Amino acid sequence: MHTIQTPRLHLRPIRAGDEALYCHLYTDPQVMRHIAAPLSAEAALRAFRTVTRLTQQPPTPPLVLWVLTERDSPIDIGILALIRHAASADSAEMGAMLSAAGQGRGIAAEALAALLDRLLGSAGLNTVWCRSAAGNDAASWMMLKLGFVRADAGPAGEAANRWEMTAEQWRARRGIVDDLA
Repeated sequence: MHTIQTPRLHLRPIRAGDEALYCHLYTDPQVMRHIAAPLSAEAALRAFRTVTRLTQQPPTPPLVLWVLTERDSPIDIGILALIRHAASADSAEMGAMLSAAGQGRGIAAEALAALLDRLLGSAGLNTVWCRSAAGNDAASWMMLKLGFVRADAGPAGEAANRWEMTAEQWRARRGIVDDLA
């Protein structure tokens, strides 16, 4: 995948030098509070090595990660992910993780909207979906603001909301989602 620019953000593919950011996000209790238990430093390092390997698999990697940086700052503030599941060739899961400095400022919504523009219809995808923890009102609000539709719950026992967006829904919505900040 290529870099993506938005009015406030620069998204670039993850690379080996992003180990510290990745490990920080996955070990930070504040970042992980709505995702899962924080990883140990060793587990985060192993996960980083695995995901960087997965992002390099040809011809279409099952996982693509972008590092989010504000255009007027050199500091990396998060990661955007696209996960292609083998069970469905025309859909994928997407999500964002932001450091505390990036949260609550519309950054995740802006990054997700830019990725939706790139993916739906043009990358062979018809449906993109996201998960948010039950009780994560900020994520639910963001999904509704972007125009995602609440779908059935995830797998049995998973305490998460599942949100979906089709290419047709996004094309109809694009003109409405102007101010994401």
